[in-house]
Amino acid sequence: MPAASLTAKGTVQLSSATDSQSETEAATPKAVKAAYDLAAGKAPVSHTHPWSQITGVPAASLTAKGTVQLSSAINSTACERV
Repeated sequence: MPAASLTAKGTVQLSSATDSQSETEAATPKAVKAAYDLAAGKAPVSHTHPWSQITGVPAASLTAKGTVQLSSAINSTACERV
């Protein structure tokens, strides 16, 4: 059986490395758990930030992703509000 690639099915080598950038090896459950444990230990579920600390997020437009301000108006013609 041929080796697998990003575009073809095939065999892969298993790896428990958590610092690899390989695209030809598959992570073992041990590697996945190590990565999960590291991420889970970074911030508790209750970790939050007040809006005043959230900066640098662009406003959305007809051509760009970003934050939006909601409006309950049913007759608005503003393009920047949804």
